[in-house]
Parts: sequence; C-alpha cells; structure tokens
Amino acid sequence: MTDQLLETLAPLFGRLCIGGYFVWRGIDEIVNLSSTTVFFVRLGMPQPTICAITIASIELLAGLALVVGWQTRAAAAFLIIYTSLISAIFFNATLPALFVANLSTIGGLLYVTTYGSGRFSISSATTRKHAHHNNIKRR
Repeated sequence: MTDQLLETLAPLFGRLCIGGYFVWRGIDEIVNLSSTTVFFVRLGMPQPTICAITIASIELLAGLALVVGWQTRAAAAFLIIYTSLISAIFFNATLPALFVANLSTIGGLLYVTTYGSGRFSISSATTRKHAHHNNIKRR
C-alpha cells in the first residue's frame, strides 16, 4: 500500500517542486524586470530587456508545463539544456554553490525526462482518455 501510494504521489510532488521552482523564478524575474534587466546590462548582454523577458518567459512557461504535467518529458529536457547553459555561462566559477545546486535540479529533470509525468498530469489524463476511447471503438 505504501509503495503504491509513493509511486502515485512522488512524481506529482517531484513535478510540483521542480516546476514550481521555475515558475517562482519566472514570476520573480517578471515582477522585478528592472533588476533582471540590470543584471543582463552588467553582463554586457545585447538587448538586456529582451533577454530578461525571454529568460522569465522560458522559466515560467516550462515550469508551468512541468507543474500541470503537459508535455512533461519535452519540458524537462528543454529545462535540462536551459539550466546547463545558464550554469555554464553564469555560475561556473563565479558562484560554485549555485552551479552545484543547478546540477541537483538537472538531476531531478533527468528523472522526469526518463520516467515521465506520473499519474496525476494533463498528459496522463489525455492518454487515459484516448485509451478509453480506442477501447470503445474496438468493441
């Protein structure tokens, strides 16, 4: 019973934790757009406001996809690439603790990419609906 409950709920809570982190970051970067833009100005990035909006949008939208379980594997794979690039560019030697923390996030995202969204997700609900519809057609 405990194993079954864990197998059912763990993917949901994992997605909520990992996706929620990205949603929170995206919202924070949008709410504090001027600070995010200043960060990109200091880095010498061209079009810092566009960079800030793009980064915030990526984190918010991909995070939401994870939270609700829509296109979960694709969203997680995209966030692996995104987090790897961000880590290599911004946090490698300057902020080693953030680099290591991002490695942990990448580990969680690898798990989601490999095993999918779990039972409580938009993707699994759609899959179950299509399977039920196909079973009715076969009868």
